[in-house]
Amino acid sequence: MKIGFYTLGCKLNQTETEAIIDAFVSSGYEAVSIREEADLYIINTCTVTSKSEQKARRVIRHLLETHPSASVVVTGCYAQLDPDQLRHLGDRVLVVPGSAKDTLLDLPIRIGGIENPLWEKSDSDLFGTLPLDSTRPFRFFAPRYTFHARAFLKIQDGCDHRCSYCRVRLARGPSISLPLEQVKERFLDLASRGYKEIVLTGVNISQYHSEGRNLGDLLLVLLELPTDLRIRLSSLEPEGITPSFLKALQEQRVCPHFHLSVQSGSEFILRRMKRPYTLKTIQSVLEILRKGKEDPYLAADFIVGFPGEMEEHYKETLRFIESNEFTDLHLFPFSPRPGTEAFELKPRVPERVVHERLEVLSGLANTFFQSYLQRQIGQHREVLLETRSKEGVWEGTSENYLTVQIPTFSEHSPPLDSAPLTLTKGNRVTCKILQIREKKLIGIIV
Repeated sequence: MKIGFYTLGCKLNQTETEAIIDAFVSSGYEAVSIREEADLYIINTCTVTSKSEQKARRVIRHLLETHPSASVVVTGCYAQLDPDQLRHLGDRVLVVPGSAKDTLLDLPIRIGGIENPLWEKSDSDLFGTLPLDSTRPFRFFAPRYTFHARAFLKIQDGCDHRCSYCRVRLARGPSISLPLEQVKERFLDLASRGYKEIVLTGVNISQYHSEGRNLGDLLLVLLELPTDLRIRLSSLEPEGITPSFLKALQEQRVCPHFHLSVQSGSEFILRRMKRPYTLKTIQSVLEILRKGKEDPYLAADFIVGFPGEMEEHYKETLRFIESNEFTDLHLFPFSPRPGTEAFELKPRVPERVVHERLEVLSGLANTFFQSYLQRQIGQHREVLLETRSKEGVWEGTSENYLTVQIPTFSEHSPPLDSAPLTLTKGNRVTCKILQIREKKLIGIIV
């Protein structure tokens, strides 16, 4: 039996999907992408923007039309907040709310003796029931990753902030953390399976807290374990930058790649967003990160066109971005989300104006990114190998989150498939950067 998977949204969703995939593969099922024929499709949805929800509906309709005998299971944050919208897409759609997503880990066993069509079975037959408790979100742990060379470790879920625009907190609930000892156990488990990089994920990992330990304390504990694992962090909030975090930054194994949730460069807009910090705090964090790591990859999220964003507020954001030269910008037009305070906020910024502002900021982001790429020429970077093309070109991710291509053979280096050097997926190699080609770095093994 073939199971197709598709994930929308954040790295946390990707992590949870990988755990569900592992549960199916471990039970003898074949995991495929949604581009392939399957008996059952599982769609893990996002609710951050209306576009992410529209994309989920479009994918589901396409699957129902092109695979008339397949069932479609929909889960995730969108399924948590608007299950009826998804059920109305078709009789073959089965909806599992995000709060019960972990029951999909048991689905491979439950459907073992069930013939299609699955949609004729009751929810209890397919998904069963589990008591609601704080351990359920951490049932997602994949010792093997089907679609990624890096391993992802979920250490936190939910968020305690009450930002006026955010719908994810409504779907995920308050912040909870995986106990420190369990983080250590899972970290060592992944290391024993040969992974060379682990990404620590969560809704807001800066709110990690266990046994009186915060995120920085956790990093120091993990760095003391007998592994050579490279540690990468998902999105950060300013509250996570503590003295112990700064100490952890001194370790080379902590990747020089940081993604900050900033959202605006205007104090006025930050207050309307109910973000729990000021621009002065963000500025201080950026300076700390740049001191902690030499020329790190600094990405940031910004919402453009938030209600009440006048020209002066937009210009403040523009100046803030220009003065800090972020490596990458994740730009989102404001999307009014039902159930949030910002849904009713006025005045709304005209779509034409939002589009114009996005174009300017996108151009600025491209300029900064190209400048960052140029600074890599001649540098030595540690690359995690992920894919190899038919032409023999390896591609992977550097410690500072750049895509690097390594030809198997070039005038600068010997054939890499000959002894004593053999390259395999998941290995880390040191590479000298020679040039840039279409936003990718080209290097050779040194």
